[in-house]
Amino acid sequence: MAAGEYTKIPLELIDLTATLIATLIAGHSYSYFLLGPTVATANTTSDDFHAALHHDVAFIRRVLRRAQISCTELILSLFYIDRFFHVKERHGTRRRRRLDGAENRIDSGSEGDAGSGGESSVSGSTSERSRTEEWSTRDLFMASILVADKFLADATWPNKEWSLSTSSLYSPLHLTRLEFRFLTTLDYRLFVTEQQYRDFVAYLEVSLHLNEVLRRGLTLASPLSYKDLRVLTQRLIPDYVRRLRWGATTRPIQVMVLVAAYAAAILVCYVATVVVVAVGGLIVRLCWEQVVRNQVEMAWRAWMWWCARGRGIGAPGAWVEGLGMGVEALGGAEGLVVGCGSVASGVGAAGLVVVACA
Repeated sequence: MAAGEYTKIPLELIDLTATLIATLIAGHSYSYFLLGPTVATANTTSDDFHAALHHDVAFIRRVLRRAQISCTELILSLFYIDRFFHVKERHGTRRRRRLDGAENRIDSGSEGDAGSGGESSVSGSTSERSRTEEWSTRDLFMASILVADKFLADATWPNKEWSLSTSSLYSPLHLTRLEFRFLTTLDYRLFVTEQQYRDFVAYLEVSLHLNEVLRRGLTLASPLSYKDLRVLTQRLIPDYVRRLRWGATTRPIQVMVLVAAYAAAILVCYVATVVVVAVGGLIVRLCWEQVVRNQVEMAWRAWMWWCARGRGIGAPGAWVEGLGMGVEALGGAEGLVVGCGSVASGVGAAGLVVVACA
């Protein structure tokens, strides 16, 4: 893989990788990593699950940094892990049905020592099989990232180089065995369509943002951002929607706060817009009235100066009456028009009307 193809993977995606693998291995639901404690707050004083998760995240970060894995390969490995657990879930359902049928046959066929011996043999073989199929978070991550890297890239790291990336915690032979087990469980079905990849990326993006929103809390002071709304409202396929659907572990107060914060943000924006428009209109009106008042006062002073110089024309009384009406009606344009009209009727001179109403 060329060095130029490497892009730094967001830490949030690495945390989600480790958390998702660990929670699914532990038997938790998909919503556990959304509502559970954060990886960043896990420390040695936490319970065993979160303490181990903290170390697994550090291991995954170290391997990804040394191997220079691209973000596309990490997402593809997560897709394979998701498919891996769905395959195991289907196999586990069929196995439970077979075991239930075997136990029913044993219970109905014989009693006593023979029955107990048959039941113990069935349970013993089941426990032995479950022990051989156990996976740790690190094992599953290494197997999935190996398969994703070899499926996407033409020139890939050999298992010996991957072993060095893990600080020799995994030998090349161990990695080969993990890879074989992983491929066997997937039945070597590695092909992923472009639409499947995009749907899964949308699911991861919604999961990350939903995790962030729930952890930071929603208040009137910190409502949803435009980016949060854009991401959380994108289209998901029904299977991913069911995984994100909150069950009994959901706190209803979070949903109420989410809706209230969103409604409050819209209300605040609406009120702010109305206030800005109203204040702007009031300022424009006051400015216009001041301009009209100044123009009328200037015309009046000009006329008085003209009369004082003894060069007026027409009947001064009509001029004074007309301008007086204009001054009294400064609150609106109609009064100004009436005033100027009276001036025009008293003077009969179009040139002076223009001067008075300019």
